[in-house]
Amino acid sequence: MLKAYFKPDAIKKRIHQIDLVDLVKRFDLIVLDVDNTLAIKGTIQIDLETDRWLRTLSELEVHVLICSNNPTRAAKTIAEVYHFEWLNLALKPFKFRFQRKLNQMGIQYQKGVWLGDQLFTDIWLGKRLGFHTILIEPLSTNDYLSTRILRYIEKKVIG
Repeated sequence: MLKAYFKPDAIKKRIHQIDLVDLVKRFDLIVLDVDNTLAIKGTIQIDLETDRWLRTLSELEVHVLICSNNPTRAAKTIAEVYHFEWLNLALKPFKFRFQRKLNQMGIQYQKGVWLGDQLFTDIWLGKRLGFHTILIEPLSTNDYLSTRILRYIEKKVIG
């Protein structure tokens, strides 16, 4: 039972490999992690394919929230380029900051999807919220020691 909270519904190498038409048909709220999902950790540089994917997403009728545990303004900076909502210092995997942000935005959703690179923050929170979850392989292996340890454990959990 507990392992189900950490098992993503899908795994993709890069976020731009996800079919946006299918995603928007199935979900009315899309949550995107920043660090090592959209951009290499510590930067706001987005590769060309991901930029195209995000620009297409911004033209579709769906709520999008850029979400980051990082206290920097990366989430805001990226979100503003694509006209998405944003939340930094999200304190994932805890729910309260995310739920407060949705309430502030007045977003009502039926089905959400969470896309991120970490099992114990993005996927776990997404599962606890009842979201479909997609684990994205991290863009970089240049992580904090604590994240490297968690990634080692992630590999054991995923199998």
